Amino acid sequence: MAKMGTKSRVENPAMKGLVTIALADAKKTIMLNIAGKTYFEQPIQDQERAPNMYDADMVFDKKKVGIDTIDGHPCIKYDAVFYRKSQPEEKYKAIIWEAQDLKEFNIQSEITVPPNPRYPGSGGKMVMKFKDIKLGAATASMFEVPGDYKKVNSVQEVMGFGGLIPKGQRPPKP
Repeated sequence: MAKMGTKSRVENPAMKGLVTIALADAKKTIMLNIAGKTYFEQPIQDQERAPNMYDADMVFDKKKVGIDTIDGHPCIKYDAVFYRKSQPEEKYKAIIWEAQDLKEFNIQSEITVPPNPRYPGSGGKMVMKFKDIKLGAATASMFEVPGDYKKVNSVQEVMGFGGLIPKGQRPPKP
């Protein structure tokens, strides 16, 4: 993950070659396929966004509950509650570990997400751990679509699952 202001870039090792860029100020998300040199762009709807402790719209309250060491980094452990200014009734609980040798970088967090009635089976605990942290390594170009990438029409296309077959090129029905 890279972060610069309200921009973030996530490269998930489980989805090799796919990159998600969130541009909070522009209220859009871009998904890149590095190998296919394709990208898909979509607007972020406020009510659909997952909670994000780094969002400028979030109110964040934390209380020190102890000290710990995570991957060799001395940390202060906090109980935290955060919520959107626009939705104060929707609160999220978290436990966070801020690494003291990394300028209080949140090296690990456990967020409890309440169930969403629109999505059965949603809710639960989400654990996020950061490894190989390099402070100050982000550059502006990391949050831009390279000029030689082609815009596609769906997440499925950018993930390499293929797009819609044009009408004239569909195989005949059996």
